[in-house]
Amino acid sequence: MSVSPPRDGTLRGTVGLCEYTGAVTLHHVKLPDGHDCLVLHDGRDMKAGIQIGLRADVSKVHFFNDNGQTIKQTDQSHTA
Repeated sequence: MSVSPPRDGTLRGTVGLCEYTGAVTLHHVKLPDGHDCLVLHDGRDMKAGIQIGLRADVSKVHFFNDNGQTIKQTDQSHTA
């Protein structure tokens, strides 16, 4: 997931916990439906409580079935 302004995101969420690891920051984002999403971001400019937009590059998204096995994609030319 890449971060965008809220109005430009395919998804929107609220930043919760921010964990700076040195190279990247892990942002725990709460989506409107109550699900959580973990976003890696290369900056420290986001703070807990702000609204952000999220965009998915489908070629970099990994999908798993109910058994935890990878679901292979056949067409990776689209972005969400």
